[in-house]
Amino acid sequence: MHRRSPFGLVVVGLFLVVAAGLVASVSGALRDRSGDTVRAASFTDVRSILSASCSGCHPGVVPSLDLTESEAYAAIVGVRSTEVPSLPLVVAGDPDRSYLYLKVAGWPGNGPNPIVGGRMPFGAGPLSPQELATIRSWILGGAKNEDGETVSAGQVATPGTVTALEKVAAPQLVEGDATITGVVYDAGHQPLPGAIVAMLVIREELPGGEEHYLAAVTDAAGRYAIRGAPIGRVQIKAYSTGTVYVSHLLTTTAGETTRADVGLPEQASENPIISDARVTSTGDSLVLSMDVQGSKLDRNYTLAVNPDSGRVFELRATPDGSENAGLWTRTVPAAGLTGGWIFVAVSHLCEVSNMLTVPAPA
Repeated sequence: MHRRSPFGLVVVGLFLVVAAGLVASVSGALRDRSGDTVRAASFTDVRSILSASCSGCHPGVVPSLDLTESEAYAAIVGVRSTEVPSLPLVVAGDPDRSYLYLKVAGWPGNGPNPIVGGRMPFGAGPLSPQELATIRSWILGGAKNEDGETVSAGQVATPGTVTALEKVAAPQLVEGDATITGVVYDAGHQPLPGAIVAMLVIREELPGGEEHYLAAVTDAAGRYAIRGAPIGRVQIKAYSTGTVYVSHLLTTTAGETTRADVGLPEQASENPIISDARVTSTGDSLVLSMDVQGSKLDRNYTLAVNPDSGRVFELRATPDGSENAGLWTRTVPAAGLTGGWIFVAVSHLCEVSNMLTVPAPA
């Protein structure tokens, strides 16, 4: 798996997908860019696309969103998205503020992580221009059900907004004077305590293209604050047991605070499983280690977080076939690393493991 997550929010500007090429006239008719009238797709057309390309993971991997044929309409029209609580999944008449459309359409201009995490469907090629045009025209035409009616779940009072992501470079340093704050929510849009939010720097020369550096743990109200962040284009990832992790791309500014709320979908399986987490003092260093078991393990997302210092470290796997197979470890300088630790791992399907808390070494 590429190290960019398929979930999360890139805070970027509204756009129109050229392949769709559809606009709504003042009278409400759908027209393409040549001015010819275009038929609004039916939900039968859209349901067929969702069933073929999306329902395998929704709800198979992510049960908080059910895109099977019988449930899809009620699950998306007027329903707030989990990953980006400010955006509805589908806003009738407005595809550019419909999170579902933004997830499958992609977002030009943001490199290998073009939209909210990565473009869906996960692990497959993008939808065809014709399929994107079908979904877009259905939303523009009022997101009507099979009876020709727009039936909203009523969970969205007003459409969300999407703020432009400034064109700035990734920082060359891993610290600065910026702050990143926000709230982490569960799949029911309730504040989620005890979640880890990590900040990563994204640069092509880094192993896998990115690296974890700073982290915070949410309080009882789901709030987090990452301090000392570098200036420029960074990424945050949120992790909590029993969820699928979510990513946001952000632009930080010197001396200022950037707000990023995150929602975490539920995961369907208990995978991976971590155990035997340890922090051992050896002179001026600390040895961080734990056992990780499960399927489709992501070799780049096995983490040890030190909340007191706001630091996070990626552990490395013992080579396959060795007597310590399953052991992940890393030795780090002990300076400034006080208090306890939290350990976590994820799979290639972005499933988050159980979390283990380990006290500071004696």
